[in-house]
Amino acid sequence: MLAHDAHDIDVVVLGDSGAEGQRDPDPAGGWIGWPRRLALQLEIPDHKMRSVARRGATAASVAGEQVPAVVHLRPRLALLGCGVNDVVAGFDRDALRADLARVLAWAESAEAALIAIGVPTPPALDRLRGVPAAHARMMARIDAFNAELAAGLAGAARARFVGGEALVAASDPALWSPDGIHLNATGHALAADALVTAARTLVARPPAVAGRR
Repeated sequence: MLAHDAHDIDVVVLGDSGAEGQRDPDPAGGWIGWPRRLALQLEIPDHKMRSVARRGATAASVAGEQVPAVVHLRPRLALLGCGVNDVVAGFDRDALRADLARVLAWAESAEAALIAIGVPTPPALDRLRGVPAAHARMMARIDAFNAELAAGLAGAARARFVGGEALVAASDPALWSPDGIHLNATGHALAADALVTAARTLVARPPAVAGRR
């Protein structure tokens, strides 16, 4: 990827395969996903975006690998979508708080608005209903991850947490790919629609310290 001046990028995308846009194919190759669909509604072209979202990412890899890759950038908007891999593997809440704090600290230092999406309850979890203990464990982890994400952003003036169920109806199979974990193109489009008002509001709000642009 070509190097970018710190001010050439308007949107930075952090996260896992969902933020990468998997299961929402671009006819030209690669993926579209809710971040690109959201940027389109904000009239931000692809060359003004930088995505470092990767399949398998956790909150720890976002903080430890993805943030350092974009630390020199000064976007107007940062988008964070992760948590599914943390929920599957399990996570330490203290470590998660520290990871989320690093992400927020970078966004604030870059004077970027930050939108973080919560983990929804994907249809794949229905497969665990026959194993009540496992199903309850996964649901508890989803609730815990989302609670930490919401609490971590609660005091930030230009950050917004949007709960997973506020993005899409998890119970609607028409929005999900056959794996029951990733949104399909329709689901990604609806997620972008759910975020656009918050994104416009945050991007229009000036940073606490003026002078970047």
